[in-house]
Amino acid sequence: MTDLQTPKGRLAWAWAATGAPQREIDRRADKTEGHLQALLANTIKDPRADTWVAYARALRCPPAWLLLGEGAAPSEDALAAIGREYEAEVARTRAAARCLDGLSTSDAPNATEAA
Repeated sequence: MTDLQTPKGRLAWAWAATGAPQREIDRRADKTEGHLQALLANTIKDPRADTWVAYARALRCPPAWLLLGEGAAPSEDALAAIGREYEAEVARTRAAARCLDGLSTSDAPNATEAA
C-alpha cells in the first residue's frame, strides 16, 4: 500500500494510477527523463516547490494536495485518463510512422522534378 501521508507517496500513487510511463509524466512536467524516478528514489534530497507544482500540473491534481496533503485527491479515473491519452498519442504516432513507411521513394518528387 502506498503511503499517502508524504508528498513522495502521493506522487507515486498518482503516477501509478495513470498507467503512463515515468518518462511521459516527466515530459508533461517539463522535466528531464529520469527526474520522476530520481524524486521517488530520494536521489533528489530537497526538491523545490516548483518541481512539485510541475508534477501536480502534469498529473492534473491540486498542488496543495500533492505537496501538503490538503484538499481532495484526484480520482483514479481522472488519473487513468492521462494514461489513456498517452496510449492514444502513441497509437497516432505509430500509425503516422506506418503511413510514412508505406510511401516509397518513387512516390516522392525528387529535387529535379520539384525545380
